[in-house]
Amino acid sequence: MSDIILEVTNMQPTDFKLHGVPVVLKQGQNSIQIEHWLVIKNIVEKTIAAGFISIDRDEELRITELFKKECFTEFEELGLSLVKSSTLNGKLSKGIKHSFALEWLAAKSESREQSRDNRETESLSVARKSNSIAKCAIVLSVITALLVAWLQY
Repeated sequence: MSDIILEVTNMQPTDFKLHGVPVVLKQGQNSIQIEHWLVIKNIVEKTIAAGFISIDRDEELRITELFKKECFTEFEELGLSLVKSSTLNGKLSKGIKHSFALEWLAAKSESREQSRDNRETESLSVARKSNSIAKCAIVLSVITALLVAWLQY
């Protein structure tokens, strides 16, 4: 797992234990696990805007997307039913992984609905073609019956 590097200037040490994160930001360079950073990110946003904390936003985005991809891979390995139950009362029931798990479940649900819609569309198309073939068969059998009847007279 990757870390986010923050440069803290002109700020008293800040402990985020109350937010469930074992992080204390101190003056100077701070290395924070991405999972912890995603929890406290919104809390420190004002101090970033004020210039007391600096962060490379491109690197943050890259590491966040990498972490999200790792989470999604983990969810794929666990499977749909286990992830669903874990979001209710398991290890995925809180924290940033909970948010990612919900996002993954929503994407899976949307994908499943899209797949179902595609199958339904395909089924309708096959039914229409079958209906057309049946109509042609009826017309051909009527023509054949008329031809046979005409030839017998």
